[in-house]
Amino acid sequence: MIFRKQEKTDFYDERAALVRLMFACLVWTVLVFTPAFSITAGAATPATDSGELASAGLRLSVPETITKEEVLRYAQDKQGDYFGYTNIGISDVESFLNVRAAGSTSADIVGRMLANAACEVISESDDGWALIKSGEVEGYVSLEYLLTGANAIKRAREVNDKEGELTVALTLSEAMYGAGISDIRADICNRAIACVGNPYVPGGVSLTNGCDCSGFTLTLYAKYGINISHSPAVQATQGTSVTFEELQPGDLIYYARGGGIQHVTIYIGNGEVISASSPERGIVRCAYNYREPVKFVRFFPE
Repeated sequence: MIFRKQEKTDFYDERAALVRLMFACLVWTVLVFTPAFSITAGAATPATDSGELASAGLRLSVPETITKEEVLRYAQDKQGDYFGYTNIGISDVESFLNVRAAGSTSADIVGRMLANAACEVISESDDGWALIKSGEVEGYVSLEYLLTGANAIKRAREVNDKEGELTVALTLSEAMYGAGISDIRADICNRAIACVGNPYVPGGVSLTNGCDCSGFTLTLYAKYGINISHSPAVQATQGTSVTFEELQPGDLIYYARGGGIQHVTIYIGNGEVISASSPERGIVRCAYNYREPVKFVRFFPE
């Protein structure tokens, strides 16, 4: 009897030790992981989607009581930024999303985010606008067309896997005249557009009081320290010939009649030119091929 009683006591002692060990492991796990995730009662939707957890940079199995917001916050704190952004936003549009100087549809446009362009979300307002920075553009976009949080990270991964590096917003000049356009080219195009409606005067060189086609380009270029002839035929020999595929806003296009060059326009991008056309029409904006072009010439150094 004494031997059997001692055997039973040893058995219960071993089981008690095992229970104590398991309890200690459980306590250690809670102490290590609970502070990092800041689990709180009454939390939002549990982050049970393993795809979204993976997109946050986590490779852990986590309790269902942890929210998506907490997981993303933890990922940012522990692993830094995501595609170069700490609070990434992705434009959710088919064409483009205007970036404005203030949170209002009446505010000036300062840039444009094309479809799936990325930005840093600086802040969000209660009236549906977000202050963002994307590339060289900082301004406000409508939250209605901007993915944030887990949805933005998911879209960013899809775009990155399919297209590579995420794009950023275009400046207003780039949006108007094409990505990568220099400030000087954008400025001369803006000046040319501002002249639309002004009069045509044979031999004239005034952008406001009247000019002819070569007087128009001569005067525009003179403002940037580039001196060219008042003859379209001579102008065409002074610059560098380029192909239509190489043409950039600010370059000149020449047209011939009767075998010789006798007309010039300034290209402003998107297939359009500004032309000092005729006494009847004045300075107009039209398609570059309203007449057949014979030469494309560049004067601005690249």
